[in-house]
Amino acid sequence: MFKKSLGIFAFFVAVLALPVFEASALGGRNADEAAFSKSTSGGYGNLRGVGGRQVDFTNKYGKGTIVIQYKEKRLYYTLGNGKAIIYPIAVGKSYGRRVKGSTRINRKVVGPTWRPTASMLAANPKLPSVIPPGPKNPLGTHALYLGWQYIRIHGTANPSSIGRAVSAGCIRMYNKDVAALYKKVNVGTRVVAIE
Repeated sequence: MFKKSLGIFAFFVAVLALPVFEASALGGRNADEAAFSKSTSGGYGNLRGVGGRQVDFTNKYGKGTIVIQYKEKRLYYTLGNGKAIIYPIAVGKSYGRRVKGSTRINRKVVGPTWRPTASMLAANPKLPSVIPPGPKNPLGTHALYLGWQYIRIHGTANPSSIGRAVSAGCIRMYNKDVAALYKKVNVGTRVVAIE
């Protein structure tokens, strides 16, 4: 009986210590993220993330490549040796902009500012000309700017859109997932988009 009680106690101690271990294993937040957290008013209620799972992924792109698969609505970050980390995404509408091919990340931003394109404003004149960082920003908490004009990999203020074809062309992720991906990639990381 004592061994069983000790085992249950050890389990609960391990579960309670897990968030502390994860934060230290990831190196904690960087200075940009800490400053962004302090500067935003209100909380992000949509920080849930369901990705970050390692899967088998045979590919020809090499280690450290982001592969966007529109049909699957999945983003893969390749680890090499036939493995990748998988994340669910929202993609461009089928009649919208789905850029295919290869590019690179050319800028990383924590707490991005969103500005609608001229075509978005023409289609909906009620859109604001700018939305600053915060919980209502369509780009969410983090953005990876790509070599393709107007196309980004970013978080979202609308987590229910993940898994659907709803964007004007960008790749949306849960805020927690894009924050995890943001830490893994650098400016210059290759991005490949396929149907």
